[in-house]
Amino acid sequence: MSVTLAAVLAAAPGTLARDAAAAARAGAGALVVALAAPGGPARLPFELSDFDAGGAAPAAVSAAAFAALAAETRALGLGLVPSVAALGALDAAAAVPRAAVHVDAAGLLDLALVAATAGGGAPLWLDTAMATLDEVGDAVGAAVKAGARPTLLHGLVTTPPRADEMNLRALVTLAARFGLPVGLALRAPSAPLATAAVALGASVVAVPFGAGGFDADGLAALAGDLGLVARALGDGAKRVQPSEWAERDRRHPSLVARVDIVRGQALTADAVDVAPPGIGLKPRAAAGLVGRRATIDIPAGTLITLGMLE
Repeated sequence: MSVTLAAVLAAAPGTLARDAAAAARAGAGALVVALAAPGGPARLPFELSDFDAGGAAPAAVSAAAFAALAAETRALGLGLVPSVAALGALDAAAAVPRAAVHVDAAGLLDLALVAATAGGGAPLWLDTAMATLDEVGDAVGAAVKAGARPTLLHGLVTTPPRADEMNLRALVTLAARFGLPVGLALRAPSAPLATAAVALGASVVAVPFGAGGFDADGLAALAGDLGLVARALGDGAKRVQPSEWAERDRRHPSLVARVDIVRGQALTADAVDVAPPGIGLKPRAAAGLVGRRATIDIPAGTLITLGMLE
């Protein structure tokens, strides 16, 4: 299993290139940057104070700044992922090569946006925070109909995240319900939540980097931890591992003769004992040997093999 660690950059003027380079050195595989729609977000003619965003929406970069960042990320060997919440922002990113496109949680219910993003040819990350399972299903349907196989990112938009609201097992639910890859989108730094998500199957982990997020050392440590967990998960098949065989042979017991057994004698349960090393017949085979006759003399303490029996 491989995991993409994506650093979500704040759109602070003058820091994008510096933060991108720092994220690359720390082990990030992709950068996520919120992309502004030309002219800014649409507004109703009136705004109720209760629904004033108050700066809660992520800051976004212009198309020009995004294009400049694209050149930086190519030189760094990083994938660039625009995060969009409106069709206008998607249009601004169309001319720039993208490793994927992230549909922000605020845009997930805009099925026209999801379909347009899915039809753009780049891998699609759908942020499912704030959405019900049925709403995610609608977005998945729009994406699949447009030809995409999206990755579903689970997360929580409120910060700092409350442990009792993170509900990381939703990763398992999403994977089982839709048969799609899943990931985690964090809005605040938390290495334990990120590593737990990978243990539950996340193949993408998007985390904040820079102001208010992981610093370079923290991101580097997280990259190491996620890589370790991803490798340790394996394929799920239960088997003896290559490094275990020598120890298995040394420590496991084998069936041995408890007493001298003469040729032609039928084995009895009390004529057999167990002792290491484990290179002979395993004790689990003992019941099947009782009653079989020895074809040779078997001295006490000898490992019993099938070739010694009828």
